[in-house]
Amino acid sequence: MTVIDWGKDDMPSYLGTYFPRSYAESYCIFSHYFSNNISEWRHRREISILGFGCGTGGDIFGLLMAIAENLGSVRRVHMHALDGNRHCLRLYEELLDIMRVRMPFDIDSREGFIAIDDNYDLGVTSYVIDGRFDIALSFKAIGEFATRNCFGKDNPYRNIATQLYGKLNDGGIMLIADITSFCNAQGEWFPDMLDRGLADAGCRVVDGNKGHNQQFHVSHSRADNYTTKIAWRIIRK
Repeated sequence: MTVIDWGKDDMPSYLGTYFPRSYAESYCIFSHYFSNNISEWRHRREISILGFGCGTGGDIFGLLMAIAENLGSVRRVHMHALDGNRHCLRLYEELLDIMRVRMPFDIDSREGFIAIDDNYDLGVTSYVIDGRFDIALSFKAIGEFATRNCFGKDNPYRNIATQLYGKLNDGGIMLIADITSFCNAQGEWFPDMLDRGLADAGCRVVDGNKGHNQQFHVSHSRADNYTTKIAWRIIRK
């Protein structure tokens, strides 16, 4: 099954696997990016974030921690988080309440349920997303559309990156990260599909992992030095 199909009883496994991995990966990637581009971000007092396929929010919370540690001028963060699993969204809301009291800035957040099964649904989603954003991110979500063959022969990274790119402010960035295994449904490796889709969408990649993937090492109460591998790309508008 893909994560979007998981039920309420599957959520503890989600919190013990996808959540800490995505949190650590996002935190490391954004900390790296902010430190290398600090002149563009150091005076920001407000930042707006769009999370596509947010799950329980590991990637978003990793980004928030990177903002807190690297961008001391930020006083408010506006977020719009979207996912197709209602159980994930409920947990995201609970975890966000915990995160709010630990951050040095105010957080305004809207959550939205989206069900995308084809290109028509994706087009409708663009109307659900209001406004423009400084940062858009999607972790290990777009590959699920490829696995489920939602867009037929269309490359899901191209279709979704085009939608998210159109929601960025000038100078905004978009981070797309995904697993690095072989997609049987499409007959292609996910990183290769990602690169081809971004190229077809006309996206300008300004940072990313070297080689086929990047390894991250994650430790928490149920895992010690767990190795996770992802392919990631940052696109700047």
